Amino acid sequence: GDDDVFWHLATGRYIVETHHVPSTDIFGYVTEGQQWMPFEWGWDVMTYGIYNLGGYTALSIFRTLIFLLMFFLLFHILNKFKVSYTLTFLFLTILAFGMMDRLTPRPHIMSMLFFVVLLYIITEYKYFNRSNYKILFFIPLMFLLWANIHMGIIAGIFLMGIFVFSEII
Repeated sequence: GDDDVFWHLATGRYIVETHHVPSTDIFGYVTEGQQWMPFEWGWDVMTYGIYNLGGYTALSIFRTLIFLLMFFLLFHILNKFKVSYTLTFLFLTILAFGMMDRLTPRPHIMSMLFFVVLLYIITEYKYFNRSNYKILFFIPLMFLLWANIHMGIIAGIFLMGIFVFSEII
């Protein structure tokens, strides 16, 4: 029911086969040849590779693992702040229901994961282990990947800006 998944797969296939990220629309009937910026090309290549390994089932498993990792990290963050299990369960349940319509294997799920990973790194450094500054070295690498997977990096830049601003103050 989600044609964007197949658009991403087709773009990934094109990039893998031609070793070229297209700069014009190659799939649209009406828009063919018009300027196009496939800023999610990293996701396209990654999901095309996963799809080749195991079809749509492999994509579904990958998507599920992304969400499980995301919820595990959120649980871990809340647990470190000693939030009660009842409130943690309530928060994660509400979040799960709020995300119900966003569960398709599309690039936004990587933005959600990267946002949670960034939140984890920031809270781990800021509140629990200031001496472990090496954890901050993962941020540029994550941003490099994120910038080529989904435009949700803007939310990450905003979160990072809040962190840097709070450190300066």
